[in-house]
Amino acid sequence: MQKRHDANLENRIEELYRVGFAKFYFWELYLWYDADRLSKNVFRDIDARYREAGGESVLQQIETRDFTIILEADELSDVLVE
Repeated sequence: MQKRHDANLENRIEELYRVGFAKFYFWELYLWYDADRLSKNVFRDIDARYREAGGESVLQQIETRDFTIILEADELSDVLVE
């Protein structure tokens, strides 16, 4: 991963940790991870970086055609209740 891509990913991880969710466009993930397809390893890496930032919640994904939203599981239950 290029240094600038790593910095962009770290900013998104920080957003996930601080806000409780973050939007990841698929084109960004392909670019950042220099991947032809997004494997479980990409999402394992995001989870590991989230934990390094201090996150403790279980992460969930909501996928659309163009992006995925990764959020803390407790944030998802708050959304569903409201």
